[in-house]
Amino acid sequence: MSDAEKILKAIIKHPGRKARQIAESLGLTRREVNAVIYGQLGSTVYHDTSFRWWPRTQLAELPLNNKVRLTASEWKQKRKEVANLLASSLIRRNST
Repeated sequence: MSDAEKILKAIIKHPGRKARQIAESLGLTRREVNAVIYGQLGSTVYHDTSFRWWPRTQLAELPLNNKVRLTASEWKQKRKEVANLLASSLIRRNST
């Protein structure tokens, strides 16, 4: 598995972490993580004003109100779907 795939999976599994935290969990340097995030994953993830990284998905843009409720199993299934979608997008992007 490439560093880009590992980083993307880490962001999907634990959204809202800083590059330093992602790097520590994967045994990489912050510089390596940032190079991948700003390069290969640039269109797949985004950061907030505190530089916490989030997957760029429709799930991330859902309104946070009382009408959006997912059970734990629904959330897990959606997270898998998004991970597969992002991974296939990354693979297509790298093959061009």
